[in-house]
Amino acid sequence: MNFLAELRKRNVFRAMAAYLVGAWIMVQVAGFVADAAEMPPWTDSMILILVLMGLPIVFVASWALELTPDGIKKSGSETELEPRPVGPVDYILIAAVVVVLGLFGWQMFSRPAASPEPLVAEATGQPEEDAATVVTGQSIAIMPFVAISEAPEDVVLGDGLAEELLNVLAQFPDLMVAGRTSSFSFRDQVEDIPAIGAALGVNHVLEGSVRRAGEQVRVTAQLIRAADGFHVWSGTYDRPFEDILSVQDDIVRQIAQVLTIRLGVATIAQQETRTANSSAYEQYLRGRVMWAERHVIENRSAAMDAFQTAVDIDPDFADGWAALARSIMYSNPPEGYTIEEHRERGYRAAVRALELDPDNPEAMVALSGWHYTVSRNWNEAVDLVERAIELAPNAAYTHYGAVLVHEYTGDVERMTRAIRRAVALDPLNLTIRENGFDRYVRAERFGDAQRLLNTGAFDVNSRIRLTSDIAFAQRDPDAAEEAYEAFKEIADEVFPGFSELEEHVDNVVAAYAAAYRGEADVVRALMPAVEAAITANASQANDIASLYYVIGEYETAAAKFLEIYNADGPQIDDNIIFAHNRFVEPGMLCQPDYHAIWALPEWASLAEIRRANGATGNLPLSGPECARFLEAAE
Repeated sequence: MNFLAELRKRNVFRAMAAYLVGAWIMVQVAGFVADAAEMPPWTDSMILILVLMGLPIVFVASWALELTPDGIKKSGSETELEPRPVGPVDYILIAAVVVVLGLFGWQMFSRPAASPEPLVAEATGQPEEDAATVVTGQSIAIMPFVAISEAPEDVVLGDGLAEELLNVLAQFPDLMVAGRTSSFSFRDQVEDIPAIGAALGVNHVLEGSVRRAGEQVRVTAQLIRAADGFHVWSGTYDRPFEDILSVQDDIVRQIAQVLTIRLGVATIAQQETRTANSSAYEQYLRGRVMWAERHVIENRSAAMDAFQTAVDIDPDFADGWAALARSIMYSNPPEGYTIEEHRERGYRAAVRALELDPDNPEAMVALSGWHYTVSRNWNEAVDLVERAIELAPNAAYTHYGAVLVHEYTGDVERMTRAIRRAVALDPLNLTIRENGFDRYVRAERFGDAQRLLNTGAFDVNSRIRLTSDIAFAQRDPDAAEEAYEAFKEIADEVFPGFSELEEHVDNVVAAYAAAYRGEADVVRALMPAVEAAITANASQANDIASLYYVIGEYETAAAKFLEIYNADGPQIDDNIIFAHNRFVEPGMLCQPDYHAIWALPEWASLAEIRRANGATGNLPLSGPECARFLEAAE
């Protein structure tokens, strides 16, 4: 028997063709319905799988059954079936199948390519071959919700909605969320969605608006695909305005639930840590705005004041205490506080936040900072920041906290990964970029530092300062002097009153340039001028020790470092720990006074950790090599 002829006799071809045409129409309709019904992104794939599963069923049914004027009957034997001529219905089905196959091919090959997953390299300038730079999975930026009426209450509600969504979504392990500073930088700017998506390295953008009418408030939200501006989802929420914070909670929960469905990411249980007091919350949001712009020095104090006011209004506001703690630990003391009082204030705020909310990641980052700067409990500092990352894996500040901890412990590779992740999550945050730059320079990763500088939207003043940092770190006297001359042109704008100290700074720069050229006699002659600059607060005390180190007078340098540490320990962290995340001359490492610093309990424990991480370049040496060096020096 000819199998193909038998298929034709039993109308199998006709049934399969009809099924394919009908299935294609069903898939198209299902795609539109899925979007309207806010169904998860795997819905289309599931429908296609079900359609394909139906093919063998249709084949078997059309072979075994026959549609007759009397209904569906079992097909007779092959001798009972006569070949059926090709009729108009067959021609129609053949044409329909050809059209369907053509449309299917057009959909597959002519539709826009899926938005490629962004690379941290695009935001940070890191090489593409580094696997740590790849950002996989879904990503989103939350824009500030626009207050249509511009009433103060509406502005607070709009910013609060975006702030809370950021906090909630940043804790979803499968979703990359652009940082607040980067997202909010587009406030009041006319940019199309694809441009925003490209700038932030995300594949979705959520924007919305708040409109108040009498005692009612309407909030709209739209989820937009960044690659082409396609509106994936939109929602409108009408609520009574009697309790602004309850309205915000309700809408945040609903939007977060929708996003987890539409983006296909796992959700987590949320713990309420926000205040119920609208005045406290308004101060908290004001502090967030100031803290986001903390590269302007005045904004740091304004942020701390706003956070303090928030917790004064509501002493049980966990997030307020956490924000206050982090702003304190990452800032110099304001007027009226000593450094010890300032850090103790930050410690108390972090502890209070964790009493109210034991799983508050921001408080953990702040407390980690206290441990590596004050208590010198290095292991606790690492544990706290790693726990914070577990709780908020897509919050830039947790990774930024890890950068600071790993720099102390000498884990340069983990520090580098943390910088890249923090920059990827908040690519327009200049504070993160600038501090990442500083860490790269101190680890002598000048190429990485230069890429961060080249890809950041730094102003001219910042670029001059950062360029000079590279020149001094590379001990290039000509480049250092050139960078300093460029700095002097903008110095009074950046540091008011610089002209009064200019002569002192000139002498310090001249001393360093001479040291880099190996002109030890010139450096010694300039030492009194450097000391005068230190007295005038135009230089730091550790500059004396550093200059002696550069010209090879290691005994004097070590003695100066020990003297400075006994007077003000944390001031030499840069020189002893960070500045030497690289090779240090054995002559320095063999000095008894240098050994004395590392023999202190908190430094001895750090030495063990750094040694385990392979960061031995600045650890003391002993043994025959040192004995020969010290004997020769005598």
